[in-house]
Amino acid sequence: MKNFLYKLIFPYCNKLYVGKAANDDRYGKNKPGDQFIGTHHNVEVQKLLQQGEFCFYHAIKEFDTDDEVKQAEQNYLHKVWATDEWKARPKWLLNRNRNSVGFASGKMNPVHQLTLEELQNNVKRMNTPSVRAVRDENYRITVSNLETHWNKGRSRPDIAAANQTPEKKQQLRKFMLKTKPCPHCGIEMNPGNLTQHIKRKHL
Repeated sequence: MKNFLYKLIFPYCNKLYVGKAANDDRYGKNKPGDQFIGTHHNVEVQKLLQQGEFCFYHAIKEFDTDDEVKQAEQNYLHKVWATDEWKARPKWLLNRNRNSVGFASGKMNPVHQLTLEELQNNVKRMNTPSVRAVRDENYRITVSNLETHWNKGRSRPDIAAANQTPEKKQQLRKFMLKTKPCPHCGIEMNPGNLTQHIKRKHL
């Protein structure tokens, strides 16, 4: 089978990836019609595979040329992904680009063509003070966004400040480390786990 359009179907989490392949040996031992196992260049697909999600590898249609399969992939993506905006991508779609991209022709991903020196330069660039400052600021903003009232969406500086005091930190630490024995079997665990344990094992 050559120049075919395929789907990677994740039935249990309702996700789907559409791609193209130059031949059925593109993914090594993975053959259309079987479970897909191993690595994939799409980061979202790879993350689901690493989490142990079941994935079915389904060949949709075979084409004569690479241009035809590329056009078929793009037609499908344009049909389900209305505009170029990221927000317009369907929640069930795992493709990260609305246009036909990928490496069906067998060409190596440009990311993997970097030399060792280029990779080392990228690492140095990521650790420069200016980049670190931006990264730290983004982390601070993310943390402050988490410290919002769950219902109103307004910032709660009183709660945020109270949680940062040494007394509050010590109190939280003691609570997290506090354990109680199970009244039925005597196993020591924290209160939250103990409740679940009693429900599952002794009720």
